[in-house]
Amino acid sequence: MGERVRHKQRGTEYEVLGVAELQIASAPVLEGSKLAIYRGEDDRLWAREVGEFRDGRFETITPAPEPERIAQVLEGAAEQAEKDAVWHPSDERAVEQARRAVTYRRFAAALREVETRKARHG
Repeated sequence: MGERVRHKQRGTEYEVLGVAELQIASAPVLEGSKLAIYRGEDDRLWAREVGEFRDGRFETITPAPEPERIAQVLEGAAEQAEKDAVWHPSDERAVEQARRAVTYRRFAAALREVETRKARHG
C-alpha cells in the first residue's frame, strides 16, 4: 500500500502495510474482522480494526517531493520559459520569460547545492 499516516493526537507516523483478516476468535475482536496493519518509525508492527483505523484519529501524510524531482521540474519550467521567449529586445514578454528561465535555473542549482552540502556533512 505504501500509504503514510500520522496519529493526530500523538503525532507519530506510520506506514500502512495492508489489511489482514483475523483468524482467531477472541473478545472483543471477532474472527473475520478486518485489521489495518501498520509499522511505526521504530519498525514495530501494529494492528487495529479498519473501522477504528479510519475513524479520523489518523491523517494521511502526503510525502514531500524529493529535492532532485523539484529541481527537474524547475529545469523543465526554465526550458519552457526559454521556448516561450521571443528574442526581440523590445518585446517585454520575451524579456520576462528569459528572466523567469534564469530564476528557475538558479532555484534548481541552489536546491542541488543544498542537497550536496547535506550529503557531505551528514
